[in-house]
Amino acid sequence: MLDQKTLDEIWDAGDVAQSEARLRVELDEGGPWDEVERAELKTQLARALGLQGKYDEAADILIEIESEDAPVVVTRILLESGRIVHSAGDPVGATNLFTQAAEIAEANQLDGLLADAQVMLAVAAGADVRLAEQPDDDA
Repeated sequence: MLDQKTLDEIWDAGDVAQSEARLRVELDEGGPWDEVERAELKTQLARALGLQGKYDEAADILIEIESEDAPVVVTRILLESGRIVHSAGDPVGATNLFTQAAEIAEANQLDGLLADAQVMLAVAAGADVRLAEQPDDDA
């Protein structure tokens, strides 16, 4: 399973296209990654594509991911699928996916992914969610 530090080193929230490029390099040349970690990287590639509006490509990657018996991979697939469905304008469908992700994450003590699923449930419900690391302009 990938640790958060590794993901933070690959991800640049300010430059999603660069994150996509880094993920592609890691998948092609990086590692050594085991099967579960490679599957997790693919979910993050799908996330980067989705954030760029490349929903079909993102969905295709999620469909092709193996290691679906690993709870961390299933949880990430559900989260990224939910994000795509939400972006397509279906908050109810997204809520179903986020709920499944939360249940699997909770059952498998994947606390970070559980928190992610809970935030996405709030977003799908219409909440204006601000993460702690984002500066609050009202302060």
